[in-house]
Amino acid sequence: MEKAVIYARSKDSVLILGESGTGKELLAKFIHLCSGIRGEFIALNCGGLSESLVDSELFGYKKGAFTGAEKDREGLFVRAKGGTLFLDEIGDMPLPLQVKLLRALQEKKIRPVGADKEEPVDVRVLAATNVNVKEAIRDKRFREDLYYRIAGGQLTLPPLRQRNSDIPELVAAIMERSNLAWKKRFTGNALRKLQQHPWHGNIRELERTVTDALRFTDGDVIDATDIVFRDVSGAPDPFAGLPEPQEGFDLRAYCTEVNRRLKQRALELTDNNITRAAALLGISAAALSKDLKRKEES
Repeated sequence: MEKAVIYARSKDSVLILGESGTGKELLAKFIHLCSGIRGEFIALNCGGLSESLVDSELFGYKKGAFTGAEKDREGLFVRAKGGTLFLDEIGDMPLPLQVKLLRALQEKKIRPVGADKEEPVDVRVLAATNVNVKEAIRDKRFREDLYYRIAGGQLTLPPLRQRNSDIPELVAAIMERSNLAWKKRFTGNALRKLQQHPWHGNIRELERTVTDALRFTDGDVIDATDIVFRDVSGAPDPFAGLPEPQEGFDLRAYCTEVNRRLKQRALELTDNNITRAAALLGISAAALSKDLKRKEES
């Protein structure tokens, strides 16, 4: 955050790198707020939009420039005058638009679609992408000169799984914004379970998980059993809560304990019926019986 504050005080463009869902737009808004700029913060997601749509959104257009252009429309460069324009997923911007954006940043002028002359603009540009920029430049998918123009400052947001110590504070921030959090609290076990999750969806996934827990938990206390992780298909994640490997971790001992507990649970669910318990575990009854006999003898 210290680097973000330093960049905020400058007038340079800043490029924010990080996986999807790591909070790149939140960081851009933070930079805008710390900058003292009085103008608006306006964002455009460049990913998944057609070249013509991004062109007209950024630079605007004149009446009659194309079918449906019934009147002049200001682009975001003009609407963000005196403020901050945030270009999310800039790594997905088509190459012809990269040329036009580069010129706008260099000359501080834009030409709306269908216009005869350029217009001056006064806006600070922040950008973000989850694309590996070095690879994109090497593969000729992203212009190197544009990279150096937008990366006057560069910040990298690590994925949430690499900063799980931040999770309690992030949970508190999510609860503060939620109207579902009245008098509710997360136990230490619940927070530890959240910290052990790999968070492939990063902060976006955390926010959804916390919101679900707030919405569906009866009572004021949210415990580990109230935390439900879901994969992208919407099904429960069978590997939620796995510990993060770290120094001193014993994989063999952990797997042995998981094996023991699953077999014990299968037997509990089937009233110690070895055949049915083996079916639940996906192993043969002979293999389960042999394992139980070996444990009795040890």
